[in-house]
Amino acid sequence: MFRYYKSGFQNAKPQNLKIILYTLISFVICFVVTRFATALIIRQYMQMQMLAQFGQPVQRLLIPIIGIIVILALLFIFAGYQLIAGATNVIQKAIKKEKVNFSDLFVAFKKGNYAKSLLLALISIALLIIMYVIIALLNYLFNLAITSLFSSLQHVASNGSNAMGILLTVQIILYIITSFILSFVYWLFFIFMINYTVAYNENPTHKPFKNFIERFKGIKNGNKTWFKFYIGVLLINLIAIIFSQPLLTLVRLLTSSISQNAANIIVITTFVIIIILKLFIYYVLIMGIINYFIKRGKRLNKSTKQTRKDNKNQDEVTLANTKDEVKDTTQDKANHHEEKEHRLKDKAESKLDHQHENHSTQKEDVKENVQDKLNDNKDNISDQAKDHFDKK
Repeated sequence: MFRYYKSGFQNAKPQNLKIILYTLISFVICFVVTRFATALIIRQYMQMQMLAQFGQPVQRLLIPIIGIIVILALLFIFAGYQLIAGATNVIQKAIKKEKVNFSDLFVAFKKGNYAKSLLLALISIALLIIMYVIIALLNYLFNLAITSLFSSLQHVASNGSNAMGILLTVQIILYIITSFILSFVYWLFFIFMINYTVAYNENPTHKPFKNFIERFKGIKNGNKTWFKFYIGVLLINLIAIIFSQPLLTLVRLLTSSISQNAANIIVITTFVIIIILKLFIYYVLIMGIINYFIKRGKRLNKSTKQTRKDNKNQDEVTLANTKDEVKDTTQDKANHHEEKEHRLKDKAESKLDHQHENHSTQKEDVKENVQDKLNDNKDNISDQAKDHFDKK
């Protein structure tokens, strides 16, 4: 389940720092642009809600929101996807134990590769739209269920002494559960996009549609390892979920009783640690996904320690089997020897009986021959006596 991450790190170990630096450049640029655009969209959306509450027309705010979305999509198509493809190219080259250079970040901008990357970027935009629609529908269903649940909990907790603690605990648990369920959706789409991006880096001369189809070989590879690997991705991402909003909420709650300056320092420090931890987790996940696709889901060899343990167990089994075989062989030889003795004894007895029978037969034949000769002599004497009397 987690063997592909370890294998990827071991292969890229001499260049891990270089990979982290190069990929950070790519992902930080994409993250900052996306974060800035998202903040502008949220700001415009909040203004729309305020105008709607006062009965003011909101159509004039739709144009800036649509404009921001269009600009963000164009930036992703013409530069963002190419930077992401460069980051994946750096990681997969390191996993293959090839030397990584800074120019590998811009492999998608090269002549002959750029046009194909534009089509893959458009495919990525379409997949992201589908993903966000599915997530929005799931969030809508979750909000319906959680709203009714919180109404019931508030009524029950209001009679208790620690209502705030109960509601906060339930809120954190529900956040973790819903985020984990949503991760099934967005990590499935992310794996698809990473797969055809890696396929594009492996063969930039191939047609984009062929690279897009190649993504399925990372899943349907015939090795029956993908489901376990996918569960591993979700479990690792669960760590990022737990150490993000829930941890920050708890820190803010625990620092509410101390001075404002100290609380702000602790919250900011915690926030920075959470960001670093999440970046590391996402780096691990991306490396594992890329390594899995490169191997096409092939089962990796076990670790040296596990291999030695398995070899020891195998030697014990082999020794036990050898002892059983020797015991069986000895018993078979003894049985064979005993059977041979019985056969020789039976043969000797049969031979003696046969000789005795032949001797008896020969004795009878001799007796008959003697009797025949006596009878013949008797007849000859009688004939001679008769002839003698006839002559007289």
